[in-house]
Amino acid sequence: MTKLQVPLTKTFKFRVLLLGIVGWLLPLVTLILGVGFFSRQLKGDFDRSLENIKAREGMRLHEEQHNLVRSQMRQKALDVAQELS
Repeated sequence: MTKLQVPLTKTFKFRVLLLGIVGWLLPLVTLILGVGFFSRQLKGDFDRSLENIKAREGMRLHEEQHNLVRSQMRQKALDVAQELS
C-alpha cells in the first residue's frame, strides 16, 4: 500500500497554522503602522497643548503675583499711615 503525498499547503494542519500566524501578525502590523502614522500628528498636538497650558499657567501666576504685590503694598501703605497718625 503506497501512501499518497499531499502537498503541505493542502493540509488542515498547515491551514490552521497559517490562520494562527495571520491572526497574530495582522493586528500587530496594523498597530505598528497606526502608531507610526499618527505619532507625528500626536506629538504636534501634544506640543501645542503643552504650550497652551504653559501660557495659561504663566498668565495665572503673573496675575497672582500682581495681586500679592498689590496687597503687600497696600498693607505697607496702611502701616506707614498708621505710624504717622
